[in-house]
Amino acid sequence: MLLADAVRVIQSALPDDATVVSEAGNASAAAIRHPAIPCRGHFILALGTGGMGHSFGAGIGAAFATGRRSYVLSGDGGFYAHGMEVHTAVEHDLPVTFVIFNNNAHAMCVLPEQLLYAADYTYNTFRPGRHRGRCRGHVPHTQRPRRARPANSARRSPRRTPVPDRQ
Repeated sequence: MLLADAVRVIQSALPDDATVVSEAGNASAAAIRHPAIPCRGHFILALGTGGMGHSFGAGIGAAFATGRRSYVLSGDGGFYAHGMEVHTAVEHDLPVTFVIFNNNAHAMCVLPEQLLYAADYTYNTFRPGRHRGRCRGHVPHTQRPRRARPANSARRSPRRTPVPDRQ
């Protein structure tokens, strides 16, 4: 599935007042070019250096702050950088939907390597990850837009989130 198609499918499943969080990388480039921005919601984006993985903490923080579902759009590079923060969402039963676009690379870094180093090597591609198997519960995986719609639309309803005791 192309990133543009995936973002359109996600956008069609979002509630109008959703909070969507993304970050640096190809996944965010697709989210900006083919916006998954809800009409009455919020779109939080970190660009520039240091933004990879930002969406995990920001999406979890948005769910903590509002008690409403947030939607995290990240690439696999961002997941490798900060994806273990998923445990915070699980631990506190937060309403966060994580969407990880897997291209087995820090792909925005691969092109400059190819241009500057004559494509002799890369430090920015890696073995295929199996992110789905590392998360608790039902995590849909699809490469076809038709199969993604039911999985995404089933997660539309927000629920109240318990706020952790701050003592």
